[in-house]
Amino acid sequence: MDQWQPVEAQLLSAKLNTHHGDDSTTYQALASYRYYFRGTAYESDRVGIMSGSDNIGSWQEDKARALKRALAKGGSISVYVNPDQPQKAVIYRELRWGMLGFKFIFVVVFGGVGVGLLVFSFYHRSATVPDLSTTSEAWLANKDWHNPIRSNAKAGLWGAWIFAIVWNAISSPIPFILPEELAKGNYPALIALLFPIIGAGLLVWAISATRQWLRFGPSPLRLNPYPGAIGGQVGGEVDVRLPYDANMAVAVTLACVHSYYSGSGKDRSRRESVEWQKD
Repeated sequence: MDQWQPVEAQLLSAKLNTHHGDDSTTYQALASYRYYFRGTAYESDRVGIMSGSDNIGSWQEDKARALKRALAKGGSISVYVNPDQPQKAVIYRELRWGMLGFKFIFVVVFGGVGVGLLVFSFYHRSATVPDLSTTSEAWLANKDWHNPIRSNAKAGLWGAWIFAIVWNAISSPIPFILPEELAKGNYPALIALLFPIIGAGLLVWAISATRQWLRFGPSPLRLNPYPGAIGGQVGGEVDVRLPYDANMAVAVTLACVHSYYSGSGKDRSRRESVEWQKD
């Protein structure tokens, strides 16, 4: 629309429609106008880029008031016409950042969930325990039992960033909407600032997880002996990116965890209990 040409138009009508729902009220600025372009008369009723009613900020109410004032003063306004399709025109062609932020929530949430499910489906590894009766090394087919064993730090890193991005996307319209609400005297709306504040905390958490990953790396555990035997020895070493320091103190916790499923159908869930632990 930057290339659309401004022309003088005559307002024919202007009003504000109010729609009352079960739990909210939305508004829509309506107008009709006539204009001439290259000697031909046209009529249009397009007010802004986005159509429909909403209550994101006070844009609809402000534009309806402005159009009513212009109609009362004679109805002369300026509109923007598409030179290639003169039947298309608009009064206000500026972007509504609050509305864009609101719609961006759906892009991030639904699009992000969709992409996440695709990635999860592609990289998901079966946790089914192989049948040990076929051969003594059948268990090697399970990727979760490969040696070395990588940590889950990278998965936690991705989880932190995805959660932080989704949360901040949902709360992103608040800084655009809040000033308009305060101008109306709606001071209780200040409680909405909690959402961007929490979002900032989530970003700090994601950055901290990233720094931890960059510091320690995947930290693979290489078992020796491999595999560890029930009633025998369990040992190995963990490789980290930290430079060697003879004075470094490292705390290690070894736990025997009983992991099992309980219930059936929709009520089936995985449970874990620590049978033995030593630091």
